[in-house]
This record gives sequence, C-alpha cells and structure tokens, in this order.
Amino acid sequence: MPSVSDEMLAFRLWRRVSDSAEWLQAPRLLVHVGDGGSAALAHLSWGTEDGAQSALAFSPDMASCYGHHRTTGGDVVEVRGELDGRGEFPRGSRGYEFDTEIEEAGNWHPAGRLRVLIDDGSEAPVLWVAWGDQSSNACSVVLRSASPSGKADVSDLVSAVWASAEHRDAGEVAKNLVDASASKWFAPHNRASLEFQLTQQIAVDRYVLTSANDAPDRDPATWTLRGSADGHLWQTLDIRSGQSFAERHQSRMYRIAEPGSYDRYRLDITGNNGSPDLQLEAVRFLADGSDRFVGYRQRAGNAPVAHRGIHVAQSSPDMLAEPLPEDAPAPSKARLAMSTPGFPPNTLDSQGTPIWLSELASDEPHHTLHVVRGLEPAQALEALGANPKLFQPCELPSAKPDRWSSLPGAALGIEPGTSAALLAGRIGAWTFVYDDSGFTGHDDTTSLSANGRAAATSMYSINHDASLTYAVDGTQLAWIDRHDLNLKKDLSGMPDELRAAFRAAGTVEHDYLEPGQPDYDICMRAICALASLSCTVEDLHRIPLLATPFG
Repeated sequence: MPSVSDEMLAFRLWRRVSDSAEWLQAPRLLVHVGDGGSAALAHLSWGTEDGAQSALAFSPDMASCYGHHRTTGGDVVEVRGELDGRGEFPRGSRGYEFDTEIEEAGNWHPAGRLRVLIDDGSEAPVLWVAWGDQSSNACSVVLRSASPSGKADVSDLVSAVWASAEHRDAGEVAKNLVDASASKWFAPHNRASLEFQLTQQIAVDRYVLTSANDAPDRDPATWTLRGSADGHLWQTLDIRSGQSFAERHQSRMYRIAEPGSYDRYRLDITGNNGSPDLQLEAVRFLADGSDRFVGYRQRAGNAPVAHRGIHVAQSSPDMLAEPLPEDAPAPSKARLAMSTPGFPPNTLDSQGTPIWLSELASDEPHHTLHVVRGLEPAQALEALGANPKLFQPCELPSAKPDRWSSLPGAALGIEPGTSAALLAGRIGAWTFVYDDSGFTGHDDTTSLSANGRAAATSMYSINHDASLTYAVDGTQLAWIDRHDLNLKKDLSGMPDELRAAFRAAGTVEHDYLEPGQPDYDICMRAICALASLSCTVEDLHRIPLLATPFG
C-alpha cells in the first residue's frame, strides 16, 4: 500500500439542498495532496474555473468527510462522503505535479515536489486549493497559466503560425487565426495543415475552433491535432471526424485526453463538409492553469512562508512521438524555429523580424528603432527631441487592446493614430529607443552619435520600405536601402561593426523573393545584431524602461 503522502483517496459523495432531508448521489471525488508530509488531511477547500467552490473536513481515520459546495449559479448545498478506495497518484491524470521553492530570509530554497489532484467530476479545471493536515501543517496554492494574462487561454503565447495554403491576395492568411479580428484563414484546398509555434512549452488540454463568416461546406470536418517539442517527432493528441458547425462565427471546444508539454501544435485538416476549399476564423489554445503556482506553506508552530512551484512535464509511457505521415500536407517554406547566425530559434517571428519588435508593434507597423552606444535612455529620448517632463517609467502590458495599438502605446494609453509612443531602455552597452509610429527617422542618427558615440537607425513600414543609417561621432558613414542592397557587393564597403551586424542578420528565404534577394526585415535584424538585441519582450520586463508620448 502507498504511504499516506503518496496515496490517492476516492470518496462516494452525496449532496442535499438546504432545508431538504433528501441526499442525492453526486460524482465521485478523487483527492491527493502530497507535499512531503506524512500526516493525513484534516480539511480541504478548492475553487474551479467556472466559479464553483467546495470545502470539506475529514474524519481522523479518513473514512468520511462533510462540508459544503457553492455551485456556479451561487446555490449552496451540503456535501457528505464515504471513503470508497485508495490507490497511488495516477500519472497522466488531471493531477498536477510541481517542483517547489519556499522563501526564507529573502532567498528562495528548493522545497521538494508537490502533487495535487482534485477531481470532483467537473469539466472545469481547478484554480486554487487550500488544505491543512492532522499535524496542523497548512498550505494554499493558486494555480496560474504560463500565459501573460494568467488565464486559461494561452493563445497569446503563439509567436508564429504557418499554413500549407492560404489566400494572400485577399489577406485571408494563417496569422488571422490568432488575431483578435474577425478576419479568416482561407485555403483553396479541402486538405491543409496549420502549424502554431508558442514561445514556450505548454501542456494545452483544450483547443477551440471558430467557424468563418460564410459557406458552411468549407468548415473542417475531419482533422488530427499533433504536438511536438522539436519540430521533427510529433505526438498525436486528438482525432476528430464528422464535425460540423451549426452557426457562423460559432466556437467549439475540444478536449485533449492526454496533454503533453509542447511548443509546436499542428492541425492537419483532412476533410471538410463538401467544398473544394477550407476556412476558419480562429484557433485558440487553452491550458488548465497548472503551469505554475504561488501561495504559502506553514509548518506547525512556525510562521507562514511564500511558496511557489513550476509544473513538471509528464508524458504517458504509452505515448510515442513519430515523424509526420508521408501524406501529411507540407507547410510553407518558412519553417518553425527560424534562425540566422545572430538570432537563435525563438528570437525571430515567421517573417524574420526580431520577435521583441513584432510583439511591441501593431499588426501593420510603421516604426523606427534607434540604438546608441554611450547615452542613457533618458538622454537618448532628449536627443530625439522628447520632452523630459513627459517621461515616465513603463511596465509593458501583457497584451495589446487591439491590433492597431503597440505595447508602448497601450502602456501610455495612447489612442492609435493620435501620437507616437517612444520606449527606451538599455541592454548591455547599448541604449535602444523604439518609436511605434515612425515619427523619428534617419536625420536623428547624427545627433545621437555626437561626441564620439556610435548610433544607428532603422525604419520599416508595412509597404515594405526598409532602411538603415549608421553614424559615428556625428558623421553618417552608411545608409542602406533594402531595395538596393546587394550583400555580395556591398558588405565589403561597410564599416567593420556594421558588416559584422549584417552577417549576423543573415538572410531569410520567402516564396515571394528571388534567391539571394535580401528580405524586408534584414535592416531591423542588422540593427538589433549591432546592439546585441536578440532578445524577447520577456527580457524587456527585466530591465528599467522609460516611455513618453511624442509628436
């Protein structure tokens, strides 16, 4: 028999409405809390994603329990239970397992593994759990998703999406699937593949497909969802057939029986409802909030201490990842984990833009990036003509309110189109200033570089204008227009550190470019390589930032 700290308990439950004498059978309850202690539970409380809450107290021999339950509608019912069995913590279940730490004297220290399983028959995942044992130890944890919003929907972690086919001329492309707009993805085929890359590995346990605006016969009917941690071996997570959508813009949720932690998810659609074409309005990914937790732990007779944990990824021994089937539709040439010599995987988006810039920008950017060596962020903003009285410390929000806003603009509360937002920070020896609207430009490079400094400016707009200026000690040494750039011929004439930056920027192949033709994002990669800015937005959260309205 497993020890008390390892065992799972099963209880038969009954519920009765207040003032009623009749007890009605309720779904069975599975309980496990293992945090390294050996004492049995004394009481347990939990809340689920749908707003329901429960609390139980247990008899000393764990043979029975009694408590109450508040339903999602706010009704309160009594609950009683009888022990129905014991067993080991079930791997691959809805249980959570964490590596934990506690904080003591301002420092975090390893605190072992924590396993939690509360399964009361509800479809809604657990959000928080609190308990005490019969030795007067107590603990409370609040589970949260890895999503920046902290919510179950982790779609904001999708950094890129690829399709084996899309309708570019009409703007009905794959990236619309993860935008907040009602735009759709359309493919002129009745089979297609979609691949989604996330910024980190997440155990997605549900996904949502939303039907598009017209033509129900284009709706997917048969598909397979797969996950991968390396882009080569794929685990089959869910298979559906005979599916349909009763309405336009209807969202349907599908549960993954055995989730695993992956940073790539692939939807292979192999049939629809009769059309030669396919379409979807949106794809969303949800996780049950178990990626990490915060809370407290209190040992008997001691003060409570801060307690936190990170999910330990588990996979079923029966789940074998395999290469994709030979007949699986091939995705576009823009592959997952795009990289160049100066940008490792997960630092570039699907177009080849440094991912921190594409995440800062609006969906159709017209923006400028300045970098300067030898100025602090406030000094760089002043050199660009910004008003010091308007400077303010900036904490970037977790998401943009709409597709037309940038993250700095959202942080300042600027309505799109009314003024620019400048964001400044320092990483290493270089200060950067990001201008979300392109109000500043190449003329500012020489003033930034005055007094012996080196500076560069890169501008980009959605109409594919892309250029870069480089200056030292107030003198412009290079100006590069992407349209006229010939890397074989022009590299040798560049200043040494700029030549090294363009080599680090590398080239990204796209279907619409001739072989060897520089892509539209090469100047932005080069300026980031010059200043060693192969970073992510998460990295920006770790440094002091200044923001100001401008213009």
